[in-house]
Formats: sequence, C-alpha cells, structure tokens
Amino acid sequence: MARMRTRSSRSPRPRSWPLVALALAALACSPGPSAEPEPPPLVVLVSLDTLRADRLELYGYERETAPRLTELAAEATVFETTLAQAAQTLVSHKSMFTGKAPLRLVREVTNAGLEQLRGIAEPHDFLVNSLVAAEGRLATDLSGAGYRTAAFVDGGWMKKGMGFEAGFESFDDSGGGLAGILPRALDWLDAAPTEPAFLFLQTYDVHCPYATREPYDSRFCADHGAHLDLAEACPKSHLHRMQLSEVDRRAVRDHYDGGIASADAWLGELLDHLRHGGRFEEALIIVTSDHGEGLGDHGQYGHGGLYLEQLLVPLVVKFPASWGIEAGRVASPVELVDLYPSLLEACGLAIPDGLDGRSWMPDVLGEGEARRYLAAQTTFREWRAGESETSLTRRALVEPERWLLIHDSAAGTLEAYDLAADPACERDVAAERLDELAELLKVLEARDLGRADAAFRAPESLELSPEALRQLEALGYGGK
Repeated sequence: MARMRTRSSRSPRPRSWPLVALALAALACSPGPSAEPEPPPLVVLVSLDTLRADRLELYGYERETAPRLTELAAEATVFETTLAQAAQTLVSHKSMFTGKAPLRLVREVTNAGLEQLRGIAEPHDFLVNSLVAAEGRLATDLSGAGYRTAAFVDGGWMKKGMGFEAGFESFDDSGGGLAGILPRALDWLDAAPTEPAFLFLQTYDVHCPYATREPYDSRFCADHGAHLDLAEACPKSHLHRMQLSEVDRRAVRDHYDGGIASADAWLGELLDHLRHGGRFEEALIIVTSDHGEGLGDHGQYGHGGLYLEQLLVPLVVKFPASWGIEAGRVASPVELVDLYPSLLEACGLAIPDGLDGRSWMPDVLGEGEARRYLAAQTTFREWRAGESETSLTRRALVEPERWLLIHDSAAGTLEAYDLAADPACERDVAAERLDELAELLKVLEARDLGRADAAFRAPESLELSPEALRQLEALGYGGK
C-alpha cells in the first residue's frame, strides 16, 4: 500500500527561487560569482504510464524493480510524495500539460461548475469530450521559446486528436511500447544535436495486460502455467468479474513488477544514450507517471479511482549539472499539476496566472512552504460493488500522513481514512469522526470552483477511429 513519506535528506535553505542567480551561486560547486543559469539545452520528460510509487525500491519497496531509476535518483531530486490529479491517462496528462485541475479544465470548456456536473446524464462521455477539447500547453510554450519539440507516445488516450499534439513539431503516436518508441525518439534527438530540444516519451509498458518481454516477464513469477492467462483476463472489466485465486492475485502483482523492470531497463538505455552523446550532464530529465494502479487493493484492479495506490506516483528530476543543485530527497508534497509551471520556470519562461499548479523549485531549494493539502478530482470507470462508474463529482483531499477524504457531492457519499493510524486505508472512519472532517470538507469544496457564471456549453462529441477503439479495448477500456 502506498505510504506518505516525510523524511528529507535535503536541509532547508533560506533562499528565494525568484532570485535564481543568487540561489544557484550559493549552491555552485565552483567559487566566484555565478551568472543566471542558462535554460537547459535538453528537456526530457518520461511518463511511465500506470507506475505506482510504492512498487519501487526508491520508495521503500523490498523488490529491486527499477535499478536504473534508482541509479538516476542518486544524481537527482526525488520527491517523496507526488499526487496525480486523476487516476486516468487522458485526465492526468491534461493536468500535467496545463497546470490546471480536471474540474477547472472542464469548466473552461463547458462553463460547468459542480452544481451543473451533478446533473450530467453521461458523465464518462462528458468528461472525455471536455478533456479532449482542453488543449495541452506545455509544448506550445517551449516551442515558442525556441525549443524543438517531439513526442513519442503509445497511442490509446495519447493518440493524435486527444488534444496533446499542439506545439509538437513531431508527434509520433505509432506506439509499440518502449521497444518501438525509444529507437525513433533517439533518432529524432540525434538529428537535432545543436538546438535546445524538448522530448516527451509516454508508454504503456507497465499497464495491463501485465505481460512483457523476457527475462523480465518471469523475473518475479517463473511459473506462468500456475495462474490465469493475464493477456485474456487483465482488462480491468474482466478481472473484476472473475473469482481470482490467491495464486492469480499474486501473479497479477508479480507480472506488474516484471513490467516495471522491463520499462526500467529501457529507461536505462535512454540514459546511457544521453551519456554517450554528451547530453546527460546538462539535460533536465523528469521521470514520473500519470497515475498508479490497483492490484487488488480495496478490492480494485486497474485504475480510475481515488485511493492512494492509484494516485501516488514517482517523481525523479535530474537538473543540469551546472545549476549546482545537490542530489537529495524533497519531503514537501507536490502534485502532477505542478509539472507545467515548474518546467516553464526551469526554462526561463513566465508562469501564467490562473493555474492550480505551482513551481516546485522553491521546494527543491529548501525554502518553499509545504502544501498542507493535495487534491484529486473525478473517477473514470472505477469499479465499485461490481459495477464501473465515472463520477464528475467524486473528489479526494489528502492531508499527508493525516487524512484521505473521498467525497461525492452528487451521490452524497463520504469516506475518510486516518493515515496516521491506518496508512493502508483499510478502515473508513467518516461516520464516527464527522466533527474532525468539517474543515477538510470546507477545503475540498473551496476547490470545486463553485457556481458557473455564464451559460453551459456542451462539449463536442469525440469520434474515435476504429484503430483508436482497438487500442483502447486492448488497454481494458472497452472502446471508451
């Protein structure tokens, strides 16, 4: 079960990130004055889709599932608590690429506040259509600053037409996992050796059906004949309807870990290529995930819900060597919605107003004020009581190491878990501790954006191609 971690090996420093030249002069290894650091000549963002933080040794897992990521972390900053804004690929990546929470993006497209969202008859289609219409901004902004931009993604919810390609001079959605994505990405990178570049990689290597290449597929589960056929059973709608034996449940977890090990080995090849090409030292490299995965936790397989195993993700950031930022761990909690403003600041660009995210650079430099609360919004085909549902009004508020609150204003449901006493979130205490939860509910409601101030606008319907439907079906989404 995912756990919040608060210990940090980086001591707070009395520095102000806006005075970046002074901050980095204080951190620099070489003596003498330091000019304001140059924007990184290479920015690499890797999204290992469906990777939950607590299945990595970097976050305390007993298995060595990702040695190359651990190796990178020794030269990087590790954020100990990072919350996704939703446990679904489309929704989470839109927040990552805009710095805005899901309900804010929905409102910008439709002008729907929480009151209107309660009455939406088809919440799944409404959410998809709204988020597809919300354009990702990250590549557009970096391109405008002179970066060459390319994305190599694994299709599905990241295909062209989903609203991510804006600003990318090259957007390759032909997929094939990292085995297919990585060679094409490295070819593109090698063809642009002298220009500042932004490279985005996204892959479903860790995603169901939890089947990967050898030797990784057998690394933690050697006897494939002892359990169900995951290639047939893994799509979450199937697993939830099956009576799994303990051997089957263990196989799901073991093969998930094997997928991590395979993806980690590909990550290592990327890092080796950057080193051999002389681009590693000054590159800004971010490795993260859009969401985690239920592996039987809370009776759920797959993702789409609001429990911590589906929301807590890894975040490892390797800064340019010339910036002089020491490797270490940051205890201050951050959110994936922070990625957009953080990359803008790191690349010397202004951060626009109206964002839900904030730059994590003050946290890295040890002078930021830690967030008290983290928030996630919406569910996406979450399996509960044998049925799948998408909710626009089911949201979560996390007070790290203290509370997980899950509230659905339309259904009138409330769950609360005392993380200090029950870090695995096994006992819902909402009914018996309502008085203590009143303040949390107020904080959650303050993030709901309230009543809309203009006419409601229905989003345009998304028409998926047969190939897109096939890919989504293979990922367990039943064509939606």
